[in-house]
Amino acid sequence: MMSARTAVFRSFLRAGTLFSLALLLHLVGCGGARDNSTPPLQTLTPPIPIIEGLSSVAYDPGPQQLAYPTPGSVTDISGNSYSAVPFIAHSRISFTVPSGRNLLTGVLVHADSPWVQTTTISPLHQGADELHIQIFDESNSLIFWTLVNPSMPPQAFSTPVTSGSKITVWVDGNMGPGSIYLLNGAFHAGQSSTYSTYLPHAPTGYVVLGSSVPEREFKAFRPGSSVSVNASYAGNAREATIWASIFFERSNRSPYVMVASIPLSQQFPGVVGGKGVLSFPDWNGPAQVEILETINGALVFGQTVRVAIFAGPGAPAPAKLGVHVSSAGFPITADYNAALWGAGRCRVILRWEMIESQPGIFDFSKIDEVLDAARAQGMEPLGILGEISPGWVGTPGPAYFDAWSRYVRQAVQHFEGRIHYWDVFNEADIKGLAFRQNGFPDADIRMLSIAMDAIHAADPANRTVCCSTGSIEGLKYTRHVFEKRLLNKIDIVSTHPYEHYAPEEKEGLFDYLETMQAFQNLTGVFGHEKPVWGTEANWLLGPLSADISTTPEINEHTQATYVVRANLLSMAHGIPYFLHSPFFNRLHPEVQVDTLAAYATMARMFANATRARPVSTGEGVFAVTADTPGGMMGSLWTARHNATVSLSGVPGVQFFDMYGNAASGDTSSFQATPDPIYFTGPAGAVPSIQVLRAPPGPTWTSLPGFNTWVKNANSAFIEERSGAVRMISQPVLYDYQLTSDFIPVIPNQWYVVRLTLKLHTGNLSLFAIDPTSKGALIDQNVFISYPPDKEAHTAELRFNSGSFNRVKLVIAPANYMRTATDFELLQPAEISPL
Repeated sequence: MMSARTAVFRSFLRAGTLFSLALLLHLVGCGGARDNSTPPLQTLTPPIPIIEGLSSVAYDPGPQQLAYPTPGSVTDISGNSYSAVPFIAHSRISFTVPSGRNLLTGVLVHADSPWVQTTTISPLHQGADELHIQIFDESNSLIFWTLVNPSMPPQAFSTPVTSGSKITVWVDGNMGPGSIYLLNGAFHAGQSSTYSTYLPHAPTGYVVLGSSVPEREFKAFRPGSSVSVNASYAGNAREATIWASIFFERSNRSPYVMVASIPLSQQFPGVVGGKGVLSFPDWNGPAQVEILETINGALVFGQTVRVAIFAGPGAPAPAKLGVHVSSAGFPITADYNAALWGAGRCRVILRWEMIESQPGIFDFSKIDEVLDAARAQGMEPLGILGEISPGWVGTPGPAYFDAWSRYVRQAVQHFEGRIHYWDVFNEADIKGLAFRQNGFPDADIRMLSIAMDAIHAADPANRTVCCSTGSIEGLKYTRHVFEKRLLNKIDIVSTHPYEHYAPEEKEGLFDYLETMQAFQNLTGVFGHEKPVWGTEANWLLGPLSADISTTPEINEHTQATYVVRANLLSMAHGIPYFLHSPFFNRLHPEVQVDTLAAYATMARMFANATRARPVSTGEGVFAVTADTPGGMMGSLWTARHNATVSLSGVPGVQFFDMYGNAASGDTSSFQATPDPIYFTGPAGAVPSIQVLRAPPGPTWTSLPGFNTWVKNANSAFIEERSGAVRMISQPVLYDYQLTSDFIPVIPNQWYVVRLTLKLHTGNLSLFAIDPTSKGALIDQNVFISYPPDKEAHTAELRFNSGSFNRVKLVIAPANYMRTATDFELLQPAEISPL
């Protein structure tokens, strides 16, 4: 019979309430007073300590103390002490199994866990990253794996080993630092068995959802799948009830409730555990899974996990879609799971400073594993040759260039037949700037030329990709490279088209496609039409940071829509686009489940597609279509606001939402939104889209003339007969040139500002500042940089007014080296709400 407490609990589930753990503890009770004591961990006897006969490989060259783990002891929060061996992220430690021993046991705990009170071990590589622990036998077969993060209780395990053989413990992470302890680790002789169980505080429990690395580490689940659930409880009980409610983040569907009764048995002294199965719904998209564990009606554990639910990838994956998963130069967990995104290409960075850490000694073993992981997942690699030089190489000169030439030749020969596309130097414009600032002009040009000659000499089928520019002067730098007569050595021109706002909206001079077209046009100016790739881009989430290009003003769902739309536009215009840090980044370590589900759906929809092309639409509406073996595939969306459209020319059309769920629609009149929708039809169908009601456009208001703005007293200000104004600054890096008077705005409203200008020398930035005495930046600034062409260009700035009801606009130089910035403003600036 259902208890009263359980009935209340289920009523909350059916009501779709997002549970408060504190509230539920009050409702159902805890089954008695809380006991925070931790029973001493126990091992079988007689053990042989695990620290004997070890060797080590440290993959991360940073923490030198990784050479060998130094044993010590750990004391838990209850004062119990344990022997401990530390393991640090990105290391591999090998042990020889003693003769006559066939079992390895121990307890794993994250070094940053609150369970760890004190330790005698010297400071480790600290960090809260979730770590992936794998144990391999001598034949390199996996015999045990798990994940450990600071919020998990200690995890006891046992795994069979072979007497006299070698085992290797591989500790991996994704975000860099992090350490674990192996407590009471020992080899034993006895009955061979495998188990793993968590050791929560009495009388609490712990639940793990999923049994694979994609499920547990990357929160990736398949619709309609059976998902393993592992329950533990510190106490005596025969059965645990697991309640799991799925709340769909982008759907009005009612919560999906799953219940599993799990038989429990003794797993460890004082701890029982067991496994069960939950059936996920046949639905796609980002979701929150709330997991609750009850024992005899009492709540003993609660947790909410965000997940991505999406169907498996199609085949073959679209070649125009690429991901840049990691930049470590050695394998991380994400590298082995890059195919979750469904992209056909993977950008892989070779770290010269790791490969040749000592002159003339080359070690490609680390990057071999990264590359092999990409190829094993069916992804075409784009290899990055250079970014950071080894310390021993010194400054540019004959010895420097000889070392670079030797390294490049070694690399392209080592990867012959495995890498056909070579990204010559990551963000070569930034490297070139550093060289110029330090008195080595054109050292970058020499490096690029040496590398491209070596790449083509090694294999005429190799393709050079250059120069993956990453600064505001990317277009100017590319022109500089062309002027140095390197265009004939470049097979594919590349840039990093990072943006802060929607790909269809201007940021400075260009929107996304206009940026790529500007690079394409530049190749034509120099008489060599070359394809253009976007080799690194994303809308990186997280707080504003000087060293990571983040977009703090957008949320994850907005990121998902921007990423999908940029890739759809890229496919339709034949531009490979590589999504950088797709899973997460250092300032946003949580898996971006919305973006993962949306991108993987797009990749599956357009798998095996040909002839991707744009579809003619009305203002503010965008569409692409392609041919697939199953018929015509299309997608439709707006940049910012909704529109009403009609669709004809597609018999038997079927609609799907951004995550691949079937959707209904009246083809004579339906809503297009910033969330792309997909539509399918028979082969040969030619969709026709008519905009019945366009998204609202800007309503421009002219601002006071520039002659009324506050001018920099050290700059020349010239009013011309045409009404234009011209300013010529002193040689500066950055200095306000023109500042408007206060402009009234509505709080928390988006605005767009536009101005028409000619830029003769230097770079400009345009931004809004708040009305306080500090005049702090509001939102983002935009940069205006273009090879001087004596043509007029329109630049735009978008900003959110925040809490302010008035702002000022500023035009300022944005130069990397002291330069006189010379620009003309051809007509008054204009502003409009969005």
